[in-house]
Amino acid sequence: VEIALLRRQLPFRWPLLSYITARFSFLIAIILHAVQSSPFYTGVDCQSINFVIIFCTNVAIGCSTTNLMIRTWLIWKTNYLLRLLLILLSLGHWTVLTLFLATARASTINGVCVINFVDLAYASAVVIYVMLYDLALLVFTVIGLLRMPSSSTLWKTLVTQGVVYFIINFLANLILLVCSLL
Repeated sequence: VEIALLRRQLPFRWPLLSYITARFSFLIAIILHAVQSSPFYTGVDCQSINFVIIFCTNVAIGCSTTNLMIRTWLIWKTNYLLRLLLILLSLGHWTVLTLFLATARASTINGVCVINFVDLAYASAVVIYVMLYDLALLVFTVIGLLRMPSSSTLWKTLVTQGVVYFIINFLANLILLVCSLL
């Protein structure tokens, strides 16, 4: 998508902004995590780099779920009450992700950056909210697709790409929840 946008083969549309932001935020988080975990001395403040990693990760999570919400939004374009519910759920999702920024504490021990405090109850609450929000989006998407004629190109695209992605995303969140509760 990025190369097609740069070559002007794909016209820019506003929903792509969330997609591109999610990809680059995740890339930044991975690079910073590699720097943080590096065995070489980097001389960076451990708490600051941890904050930026959590921030970029939360932006990537929020934007990827927003991409899922946009798909559901397009399916239910005539139902304004459901669209209002999607907006409220999305605002709650972004609020939970933003509040999670302040919960982790990190410090340097023997030259290694270590996360030494995470509020497990709050971390589990974030994972549960994200999982339930994604499940609600999955249910709304499947119900919306069942109401559409199956010859529609949007229907075919969302069935082949969207529903499978929703299910994989839900299963990944379920695994994350089980691991966080152990």
